[in-house]
Amino acid sequence: MNNKLVRILALLFIAISVSAGGLPDSYYKIKSIKKQKEVFFDILTPLIKKQNMVILKDRGFVKRFFNHYQTMKNNNREISRLKLLQKQYKINNLYDKETYLHKINTVPTSIIIAQAALESGWGKSRFVKEGNNIFGHWTYGKKGLIPKRRSKGAKHKIRIFNSLASSLEAYMNNINSNVAYKKVRALRAKLLEKGKKVDGLGIYKGYINYSELKGEYLRRLKNMITLNNLLKYDK
Repeated sequence: MNNKLVRILALLFIAISVSAGGLPDSYYKIKSIKKQKEVFFDILTPLIKKQNMVILKDRGFVKRFFNHYQTMKNNNREISRLKLLQKQYKINNLYDKETYLHKINTVPTSIIIAQAALESGWGKSRFVKEGNNIFGHWTYGKKGLIPKRRSKGAKHKIRIFNSLASSLEAYMNNINSNVAYKKVRALRAKLLEKGKKVDGLGIYKGYINYSELKGEYLRRLKNMITLNNLLKYDK
């Protein structure tokens, strides 16, 4: 059995494990930092691609709905689907086509895996191991992990996900809907308007509100993308 086939089978096994939960134990046993990074990227890339396909499917529905508005507006099933998207993406006007298309769009793979690495310490954080939370999402509900260094009086917890895939889905929806990341969406729209490719370096400055570190966080995010040659995942 050649090395390429062995790697494909290994990645298939990992993908099955991840879809059912979190990072496999085998990931944490990899001694080579370079190899561990490669596996980290290999694990996340297909999950990101799958979620971006879901987003594109929803975007396609919105286009079809408004292209055939006179027919669709009287179809209860189609209206119900539109209402679900309205709620998911926090859109005020049910029939605001431009806002749907502005918000419902793909997020570059490079910046997602860059943030995943930064926020989770390459998947080694307690929040990933115990809660499949790879992007540091907070919650104020009853269920969650209490940060060991939580400030006195703070009540937030770290959200627990059933799988890395569900953590990724929540992250991408957050980027596409939360007012804190409107600059990300604006930069994406501007690039698309000019007919340019949307990649991590084209929109990373929009993440200024993701961390209290502000400008320093942007510097780290840019370095993560460039030093690990992550733009290749946006091709």
